[in-house]
Amino acid sequence: MNVEDDLIFEKITFNRKPEAVPFKNRISYKIMFISLLIKHASPKSGCSLEKMQIISSYYLDRTEQKKFIYMLEKNRHRILFKEDLFVVRAVNYMYSEKILKLQKDGKYRLTSKGIKLTDMIEKEHAFLHEIKFFIEIGSNFPESVIGEMKNRLA
Repeated sequence: MNVEDDLIFEKITFNRKPEAVPFKNRISYKIMFISLLIKHASPKSGCSLEKMQIISSYYLDRTEQKKFIYMLEKNRHRILFKEDLFVVRAVNYMYSEKILKLQKDGKYRLTSKGIKLTDMIEKEHAFLHEIKFFIEIGSNFPESVIGEMKNRLA
């Protein structure tokens, strides 16, 4: 007896499964990204959504990171703004969970809950390269650069 004889082929269906979300678009990854970014690149003044999105577009690839640092130091006019909706979603989530607070100047800061979360992330020692990148751009990428970009567009 053949196995195929017992199967009723009309009742077999193939449903397409949803594709897995790439790690760079997962909310948990974006929360890690935003938490470390605010702590290391904008620890005193907070971080604007525009700054988060600009860094997000140059963040994932080391070649892009080097290119971004070069542009910050030598040619700021070449920096591009790319809107990252996953960053917006993560910021909205973090704000609703009171991980971030919105300041009167429109910049975001970590709350005490956000600081605890960031400390937990750092204890894993899994994101040392990211932290190094954020520290490196922190002093080279003030919010005034974003103001310059906005003025060029106006």
